[in-house]
Amino acid sequence: MSELDNIIVSDSGKSFRLRINGYLRSRGISQITGTKTYLEIDFIRGEISVRIPYPRKIEELPNAIEKALLLETELSPKQIDNIKFYVKDYVDKIEEAIGESKNLR
Repeated sequence: MSELDNIIVSDSGKSFRLRINGYLRSRGISQITGTKTYLEIDFIRGEISVRIPYPRKIEELPNAIEKALLLETELSPKQIDNIKFYVKDYVDKIEEAIGESKNLR
């Protein structure tokens, strides 16, 4: 099983977690979780959590993340880009996980 195959971990029928790499963890991200309606980025020490509703087109999720982080955090544009591009790499897997959670109503 490749790293890509287990990037999404199902926490329950209603939520999932996106495994994060050490680089994002070093930038203060504790975890990235999702449900059928939103993606949430939690920061270390629980100082802040940013909830991003899914856009109409899932391909636009990285841009929605960028907008939310710019509005709700003091992260630098480079840090936001790192998060955005990490999620962008796994948009297809996130879409699959959303579909699975919607099917488990």
